[in-house]
Amino acid sequence: MFAKRVAMGLSVVWCVSVLFLAGCGGQKTYKDTVKKTLHKAVQLEQKGEREKALELYNSVVEKHPDDKQGFMYRAMFYANNKQNDKALTDYLKVMELDPEEFYCAQQIAYLAREKGDKAMAKKYDTIAMENQQKQMEKNRDYIEQEKAKKSSKKRK
Repeated sequence: MFAKRVAMGLSVVWCVSVLFLAGCGGQKTYKDTVKKTLHKAVQLEQKGEREKALELYNSVVEKHPDDKQGFMYRAMFYANNKQNDKALTDYLKVMELDPEEFYCAQQIAYLAREKGDKAMAKKYDTIAMENQQKQMEKNRDYIEQEKAKKSSKKRK
């Protein structure tokens, strides 16, 4: 079960990394630097170079303490390496920075259940469901707006 969770976690890290890096290009900003650093850390982690990967995750968190991505990636790293208390701390920091983040709320609920903290698990399960619903509504609104734009262009 745990090996399956670790494999799933690494897959999630890779997918999130690819999606996160898709926006790179143009004028360099600190976000571009963060993206590249996190991408390099993911690659090192996949090669089994965990200490080097953790150094990069730590550098992002230290240099950009208001950017949730560093904390999210480091939390996934910790979770994948059975350091659940550290993972929980970083996931909670992400929620502090972005209260509408539903993936982290799900992970907090999972880790709380692992620790036997039913109240925390229930709280974050509820937050995750509410935040996921909000995100679905935003996505639905965006899709409707895009459809309306395409429809108005066709009429012209």
